[in-house]
Parts: sequence; structure tokens; C-alpha cells
Amino acid sequence: MKEGYEGFRYKYRLPIDHSFDGSIEKKHHHVIEISVEFSSMKGIQRVVRMRDIEDSISNILDTYRNQFINEFPEFNGDSTIENMGEVLFKRLYEYFDTTEWDLDRFEISETPLRVYAIVADNSVA
Repeated sequence: MKEGYEGFRYKYRLPIDHSFDGSIEKKHHHVIEISVEFSSMKGIQRVVRMRDIEDSISNILDTYRNQFINEFPEFNGDSTIENMGEVLFKRLYEYFDTTEWDLDRFEISETPLRVYAIVADNSVA
């Protein structure tokens, strides 16, 4: 754990539709759960309010709310939970890179027993 660590975890539920073969006839619905953990070093002057971060994360994820995921080009027709996780993590990481906060961990799950996690390497070399 970072010395002087302070972090937050936000959780979201995101209803989506997808099909494994890309066909609209075989689409089905999921409510996926997403967990976003981020942190900063204590004492850093943060100019981004927490509400702004929450709104920005919601805006990124809401792009896909109640949508047929297979139709988005960023998924390249691959609507597996792992690929969705990679795409969403990248979008969130790009956002956090513009703030004084570090995206530390991202989790996405379609059931409580199946969770795909990505841990960012925010260490300074």
C-alpha cells in the first residue's frame, strides 16, 4: 500500500445487451457490475471534486447503458466480459490520466462469482 494512501471505490450497475456471435437475433440482457478504485497521495492539492469524478465515470459508462454492445466498433465484435473490461478500463484510464488521481483497480462482473479484474501499475520507476 502506498504510504499516505487514500482511495475510493465506486460501484456501478450497467445494463447492456450482447450476443456471443454478434447476431441481434441471439442478443440477451445482462446487468454488469463495475468497480472502479482510484487513489492519490495524501497532501496533494486536488482540484477535481469527487462529484466531478463520479459524473465523469458515469458519463463514460452511460455511453453503453441499455445498448447492444456488439454494435460499438471499440469492441471489435467481441462482447466477452474480458474484452468489455479491457475497453472500459482503457477509457477510464485515459480519463484518470487527466486528473490528479490514479486508477488503481478495475473490476467487471456479470455474476458475483465471475469477476474480471485489471490492476494498474502506477508505480514510479
